[in-house]
Amino acid sequence: DWLLLTGAVGGSLSGRHLRFEARVDAGLKLHHEFKARALMDVSDGLAWDLFRMARSSKVRARLLHIPIHPDGVKASILDGKESLWHALHDGEDHELIAAMRPEDARAALASRSRCLRGLTLIGEMEKGVGLVLGSELTGGSTERWRPSQGGWRHGG
Repeated sequence: DWLLLTGAVGGSLSGRHLRFEARVDAGLKLHHEFKARALMDVSDGLAWDLFRMARSSKVRARLLHIPIHPDGVKASILDGKESLWHALHDGEDHELIAAMRPEDARAALASRSRCLRGLTLIGEMEKGVGLVLGSELTGGSTERWRPSQGGWRHGG
């Protein structure tokens, strides 16, 4: 399956997490019209949520591209962490991750539907376990992502 994301992530705690557009229409359209096989909101950080989706599906997620919100870039200037770190770990982005067959993903990406205007291909599911960051993101070799690297953990 290909992995799609409904919008840019990172830096949401600058206040955007309190002013968001629920992606209900996008989720319904991706499920009913484009046959998404898995959908999950990004509330605990893209990496942590995608890791859990892959673990539940008994596959590995490979991230190849992440649309970084301008707030993620601002956060990186303020705290010195890379904007990619913020995109992977900040959470409360209120975007959706969708896993879809490539042909269904292509159709969704070509859709002119207003609720899907920020839809972006971010990676793919493959044999294996966990989550890896492709060399496209790291500027070198593929890196395995570990839950200890970031994201929100409830109750602990």
